[in-house]
Amino acid sequence: MIRIFFYKLFSVIFLISVLTSCNKIETDRDFEAAIKSEVQRNIGGTLEFKKIAAFKWTKVLILAPYTNIGRVQKEMNVNLKPIEHSDIDNRDDINQLIFFDDDKIIKMIEYPRSDGDFEQELNAGFYSKDNAIFRIMAKSQKWANRKPWIVLKQAK
Repeated sequence: MIRIFFYKLFSVIFLISVLTSCNKIETDRDFEAAIKSEVQRNIGGTLEFKKIAAFKWTKVLILAPYTNIGRVQKEMNVNLKPIEHSDIDNRDDINQLIFFDDDKIIKMIEYPRSDGDFEQELNAGFYSKDNAIFRIMAKSQKWANRKPWIVLKQAK
């Protein structure tokens, strides 16, 4: 009897963990590499997500380091549960790019700031497909690894 109870308990726990992990969206390394390549190739130019994103999307949300996901969810009325595991609220090494098709998250990139730091007036912001254009500027400062500090700022 005890063996059956533990078997059922284990089955329920396993099922719950499988179901909750299926909702997580992991960083897309191929798209991250495409962004990095475009940034390196176009210093002084622009990065246009609609030109390099080969998937259907309507808007992108960019989260700066230390962004509080709970606050963003409330203030922007958006569900970010599928990307909460990335721990952006405790990290300073990435900007998080979250691509949506309408209100559904379809892709997420943990973009290293050392490859291009998204400069924003707010801690988090949505950009439509037509407005997701960023100027690529190399600053005089350098990272600890001697790479130039690259800033991406929305082209207006």
